[in-house]
Amino acid sequence: MEMKEMYYKAVHANWVTEPTTDTQYCIEETDDTVTIKIQGSISVQDWIHNFSFWKKPYKHMEHTFFAHAGFLKKYKAIRDPILKAGRSATAHGETIQVLGYSQGAGIGYLVVEDLRFHYPSAKIEAYMFGTPRAFSFIGGKILKERLSGITRVENGNDIVTRIPFVWMFYRHYGKLVHIGKKRNWFRFSIEDHLTYYE
Repeated sequence: MEMKEMYYKAVHANWVTEPTTDTQYCIEETDDTVTIKIQGSISVQDWIHNFSFWKKPYKHMEHTFFAHAGFLKKYKAIRDPILKAGRSATAHGETIQVLGYSQGAGIGYLVVEDLRFHYPSAKIEAYMFGTPRAFSFIGGKILKERLSGITRVENGNDIVTRIPFVWMFYRHYGKLVHIGKKRNWFRFSIEDHLTYYE
């Protein structure tokens, strides 16, 4: 499937809304794949969560790392059905596909990390579009392992892919695919964020 089709698949769904955090997600099942989609920012509550910062994702961690606190809160609100779908897919040898755009891609990072932690043998492929940074430099080795198989797509000088900032100790993980205009370190574009494959 081409990236354009993957993007279309990521942003269109029959969304389920978790009411306490206003997080929208969708779990779709076919014969051999379970697809988990997380929607990007669409509400004021979403934007409030976007401006949160660091938090340890688990209380007792063998390998310490930190995650974006707002994305973590939204993920934990929808975690139970996602882990249940991941457990079922792994038991049946199905592929788990994780898709997200914008804030949904940031939360998608957390989905992949958690699924890999709980189901190390799971077949996971993930495609993230317009992805903000969601994890720390700290614990980079374990995060690289758990987040392998993620393809993240950046369009031109999309500003969202540059936040939170590197100087705040956030970093990207996964394989980068760049589309659109040439990227320049001094250019930031909201338009590029809003126009993936359009």
